[in-house]
Amino acid sequence: MPCASVVALTRLAIEPGSSPYTYDSSSEIYDFNGETLQKHGTIMHAYTIRGTRSEAKERSRQGPYFVQGVISMPVDVAAMDNWLPRILGANESTDSFALAETLQSFGALMDLGGQTHEFKDCYVGRAVFTGEAYNGNDAPRPLNVELTIMGKSEATATSFPSISLSTASNTAPLMFEDGVITLSGSARDVLKFSLVVDNMLRVRWTNSLTPTCIYPTGRRVSLACITPYTSGETGLYDQSYAGAAASLAFTNGNTSLTFSMPALQIPSRTPVATGRGEVVLQLAGTARKSGSTAELTVTNDSTV
Repeated sequence: MPCASVVALTRLAIEPGSSPYTYDSSSEIYDFNGETLQKHGTIMHAYTIRGTRSEAKERSRQGPYFVQGVISMPVDVAAMDNWLPRILGANESTDSFALAETLQSFGALMDLGGQTHEFKDCYVGRAVFTGEAYNGNDAPRPLNVELTIMGKSEATATSFPSISLSTASNTAPLMFEDGVITLSGSARDVLKFSLVVDNMLRVRWTNSLTPTCIYPTGRRVSLACITPYTSGETGLYDQSYAGAAASLAFTNGNTSLTFSMPALQIPSRTPVATGRGEVVLQLAGTARKSGSTAELTVTNDSTV
């Protein structure tokens, strides 16, 4: 028996908008850490009382299905120009990316070696940006984003385009060490962070085996940080419920990525002493709109 396709040789291409899609040399192509995009199929069976405990295959039918999974990839400013409108909703306006009430659809094509799988009319349900300080033991890691995606349908055997990854300098990933994290008016020492944009997607089926609508039911932006609990961070404990501005800014040469929140509300959690390391403060807050200022604005400057 031959070996299966090698994961390192799999490829991912993206096309904006709604299906049908044409994958060609203008399609977006990305390197990624891993993906779990799948068709989630069902088989309907009539579970009736039939005078026997056996289930007959003749009483089965193909059931409805949907597409769901996660794409994990390093964060670079060139990729974010394409992904931020899908995460936040609004198109770029001179390096600024705002929130919108609707989301933008796209198609994803996976070349898995033995077969290609095309996922149609997809949306970003949740984006989780993470970063962690270098610890001197493991290899330093870039900032990462995990995109939870929901889609309507799948097709196989779509031709993968002849397209290569860019080698432009703005495709180099950002690092945690590129960042300045500001909480409650001051730059802080941070060991780890997780920024989540949750679009709270819901799927509807009406007289169709595939979803007829995927729509957001709300939006929640949250930020979790771990800081050393020194005299510089004691002011972060037991903050006012009204919240304070926060930002995460990452700069590499002339390029930069900044997340800005006008009001990050952080409920109090007393630090605890465990293990033999440092005492740390664990902060977990929700960013909310303040007056006319949206809960999150992102600036992404990808110009080299």
